[in-house]
Amino acid sequence: GVSILMEPILKYIPLAVLFGIFLYMGVTSLFGIQLFDRILLLLMPPKYHPKEAYVTRVKTWRMHLFTLTQILVLALLWGVKASPASLALPFVLILTVPLRRFL
Repeated sequence: GVSILMEPILKYIPLAVLFGIFLYMGVTSLFGIQLFDRILLLLMPPKYHPKEAYVTRVKTWRMHLFTLTQILVLALLWGVKASPASLALPFVLILTVPLRRFL
């Protein structure tokens, strides 16, 4: 909202600087997201895993399987978003409610 009022000032800031700021904010916000942490755990030997609940309560292979499943579903959603089928996505999501209820 306030950025609209700052438009006369913002037009003097180079676009590359704004992109750099947003990239920095995005990368720094990745740490602390459980999916990103588990992706890093894929590359780390189990003896160096942190003592977090999501690491200690399940077997390592099951955690990695869940992480890979989430990555696959994320890639699938990203692919659907880029296609004309993306218009149907809200309806498919709504249909998951009765599907879950009857299964």
